[in-house]
Amino acid sequence: MRQKLSRSARAGALPALAISVLMSACAHSNPDATEEPITSWNGAALSTYQASLVADGSVSDADLTDAFERAADCVRADGWQVSVVPAVPMGLALNVTYGASDDGEAAAQKVAECQDEWVGPLGSIYIAHRAPTGSEREREFAKWQECMVSNGAVIEGVRLGQSQADIVTLLQDLNARTYPDWEASWQDCMDTYYAVLWPELFGAP
Repeated sequence: MRQKLSRSARAGALPALAISVLMSACAHSNPDATEEPITSWNGAALSTYQASLVADGSVSDADLTDAFERAADCVRADGWQVSVVPAVPMGLALNVTYGASDDGEAAAQKVAECQDEWVGPLGSIYIAHRAPTGSEREREFAKWQECMVSNGAVIEGVRLGQSQADIVTLLQDLNARTYPDWEASWQDCMDTYYAVLWPELFGAP
């Protein structure tokens, strides 16, 4: 019987980078800003392969897809079954399946190593250059509200731009007694609309 690895190399694996990358993206996107080759991004080292993709300060859809495919090949080289799957906020993630008798921790470690080697900060750079506009965020926030209410959650007082921690606290206070399953709705709706609502909190707990 096959089961999904609980620690898949999901897009949210780079929260520290993603939180600050929006602030520094412009400096890297200016080809005249420095003559030195890019070797790191917000403190994270870039491999030669990664650096070649961000020479102009950005990462294309094709670049990111290629990086994930290379990471998947890296995982497969150790005998694991892995696929590149859709995920937020980067759009892609590695997903490994393994048997009950397999070493899940070893699989998780290999996924992490391969993603660091081939993808690394590319996802944060990709996100930084695709930050949603105000109108896009408002539209997606309305969809998130509709999703939560349709699932039975009370969301009175939740506002666009609040931190995730503040929103979770508010939802807990509003729904703990009348709708104990509100967390399932939160996860369901955030899986769909998370990337647009709070881009400064990608992957944050």
